[in-house]
Amino acid sequence: MPASRTFDRSNIPSLLEKSKDFDKDERYMAVSDLTGVLSSFEANQGASLDASLERRVCAAVLQRLDDTSNDVQSVAVKCLGVLLTRVSDESAGTICDKLCAMVIQGKEELRDVYGIGLKKLIGSVGESSGGRVAERLVKRLLGGVQQDNEVGVKTECLDCLDCLLLRFGGKPEMVPYHSQIMSTALTQLTSKSPSCTPATQKKSTVVIATLAVVVSDDLLFRLVQSLLRQITEGKDDANANTLVKAVCKISTTVGYRLGKQLPQILPIFLQFTSPSEAGGSAADSDADSDAEDDNNTEKKNSIRESCFSGFESFVSRCPTEIAPHLPKIIEVCLAYMKFDPNYSYDSDSDAGEDDDDDDDDEDAFDDYSSDGNDTDDDDSSWKVRSSAVLALTAVIDACRTSPGLVWDAGVADELLGRFKEREESVRVAVVKAYTRLVRCSVACAAAGGAGSSAGGEDMDDVEMKDADES
Repeated sequence: MPASRTFDRSNIPSLLEKSKDFDKDERYMAVSDLTGVLSSFEANQGASLDASLERRVCAAVLQRLDDTSNDVQSVAVKCLGVLLTRVSDESAGTICDKLCAMVIQGKEELRDVYGIGLKKLIGSVGESSGGRVAERLVKRLLGGVQQDNEVGVKTECLDCLDCLLLRFGGKPEMVPYHSQIMSTALTQLTSKSPSCTPATQKKSTVVIATLAVVVSDDLLFRLVQSLLRQITEGKDDANANTLVKAVCKISTTVGYRLGKQLPQILPIFLQFTSPSEAGGSAADSDADSDAEDDNNTEKKNSIRESCFSGFESFVSRCPTEIAPHLPKIIEVCLAYMKFDPNYSYDSDSDAGEDDDDDDDDEDAFDDYSSDGNDTDDDDSSWKVRSSAVLALTAVIDACRTSPGLVWDAGVADELLGRFKEREESVRVAVVKAYTRLVRCSVACAAAGGAGSSAGGEDMDDVEMKDADES
């Protein structure tokens, strides 16, 4: 055994023969040793494969992808990742085609292995041949996404497509496919096909956001307008939430480039976060339970959470374009950071005024069990409150050099009033937001509006210490 483990170039012909052995263990060891030999080439700069041997090695390893043993197939995928960096562009293209075909048509139990191998291949291929390899892969991957296959095929193809866009999305060879990638991914967001699940929608959203970075301004405009049109025309809250998340994800990746379209985006987001829907008490919630089921409430809360995440992203990445809309964003943030329809804070104070201690304890327990304990597992309103506070914190940061707008809107008093928040993570966010406002205001006043950037850096350091302590 030690002799067969010696990674020497002269061992390659014998390893290729052993890779065809009837014994699966021999085939496994042969491919594993071949991987070691190829890896050793990196340490030995003078070592390389001649054209004839290269073709033989590629053919042997690719053949093992169809092996009857899953273990042999798995080690063959690993070997291809090493082999790819040591072969010609033509051989690299052949490897890409085969591995992509296995992702789409291979064994289901090994699909994740094939996907990992293909993503490693995309990360390993050289820049000089990257454009040509990407062009070959994008056609096959789009075909895999468009086929009405099982969920695993779509998700793996979308994952590989995202890696391809990250590495080679801006290559000239990929530009002609940008529009097709966009339309394919958009279709997956709202498709009613059984193979289109929340998992494929999430992957499609990631692909769209990655694509948005490399597309032209014109195509980016069309992409966002298409999403907004589907949001306004759609009647399904689940689809609306997916589309809203896509817009938010695009904002995160393209930043200021989305600023020109904020006048069209914000009114739609504000429709889902109307302050009039943020009122109500636990009693109101009980009265409305017959009219609105829990599933519908969950969907609405999910959309609201996504919208506030969008507000946070817009404020952080498009500060100039968002400035005229800050008063309205502050208004909805203040309304929804108090959005807690399943809990009555008044009952706590009333219980504290009871003269009978025993009755007081019993009443407090009853209030807790009826208003909180029975619904906490299904209560998603805390996520809305949390995202609203985070968006408000982004507004405070945006106004750090002139916090008068924030103070005039009564943000400080409203934040103080939310120190009673029952959800710990939300309460911590409220305290941090208030602390941030005070620090920004003090630094701005001390500097007279000048040098606030330096003061802001100091505040960031202090805030990091506060976060560590909490």
